[in-house]
Amino acid sequence: MRSLISMLGLCYSYRNPLDALSSLVGIRHRAPPVVLDLSGAWLAELVGESGASYYTDYRVQSDVRRRAEAILLESAGLKLAGGIDFGNMLAGSIFGGEVILSDTGQPKLAPVLSSPDDVTKSAARADALSIDKAGLTPRLFEWRRRLKLEQTVFVLRVPGVVTLAEQVCGAENLQAWLSSRPGKIMDLAGALRRTLIRLVQFVRCKTWTPTPFLIIDDPAMGTIDPEVFHEVFWRATRSVVLALTSGPFFRCYRAPGANESHFEYIARLKPRVVQVGESVGLETVRSKMGKPVVWGHLPPSLLRDGKPDRIKSAASGCIEKARALNLPLLLSPSGEVPPGTPLENIVALTIR
Repeated sequence: MRSLISMLGLCYSYRNPLDALSSLVGIRHRAPPVVLDLSGAWLAELVGESGASYYTDYRVQSDVRRRAEAILLESAGLKLAGGIDFGNMLAGSIFGGEVILSDTGQPKLAPVLSSPDDVTKSAARADALSIDKAGLTPRLFEWRRRLKLEQTVFVLRVPGVVTLAEQVCGAENLQAWLSSRPGKIMDLAGALRRTLIRLVQFVRCKTWTPTPFLIIDDPAMGTIDPEVFHEVFWRATRSVVLALTSGPFFRCYRAPGANESHFEYIARLKPRVVQVGESVGLETVRSKMGKPVVWGHLPPSLLRDGKPDRIKSAASGCIEKARALNLPLLLSPSGEVPPGTPLENIVALTIR
């Protein structure tokens, strides 16, 4: 089980550890498995450790995860999957951006581009890079050896094209340049597509086996006007999915900020597992996609700010709606569990 989810900071149900896996092939459960994406910042906060140290020091990260697992297991019956957590900065770091650390939050990438005119030079540099020596990749495999995860990597998570563009440009710059220089951002999307494909293919080769389950994390998709997404990012996004998830590969697309207009494009990607925000109703998922596995569908703000009774009620409502629509469900908030989320609220989600 640990090697099966070795590249993710996920929690899965300790009481029924195989339920999450069986749900991926469409088996529905009366009590859906709880599968939480716990951010490293939340884990560090739980045990009183520095978030910056968690993301940069192997021993600190291993110790935090060991101590956090003991707390989660005792209080909520959840087991923390073994893994390596860089806060989804791996792909962006290949473009040379500095990883900005925080003691209390997720790491961020300093914008690499200062102008849309930098796209051509930056793309050429990324294309010429040796993936194994770029960004955080050497650290990934160094930590992996120390964690003794030389066995098969079955799950890999990478950012979507829009999210990677936001990391490389900066959120404000991306929005401004989409208005003033959309052609340049389209060129950038092509370069990001090539880098994502090279990265995943390298990891597959390095670990001696294909990765049959790929999670594409694209929370920034929801910040882009759907028509602009279609014009600038759709071709690159579709190309990444087709190149990396053909044949028997499972695909999971996570876009918790997407609305129903964005969802039209997600449905066309045909992911086996989908995670979208509460603005996309489960009825829409059912009508547009048939019966994918839904990973969610609770608001992260509810888990962070709500009272346990309200969380239990919302979870029950989500379960009943998914059951009525005949949708397999992995119960979770839509997105990461954010820092500041009380442990008692995690417990409320797991006890039904």
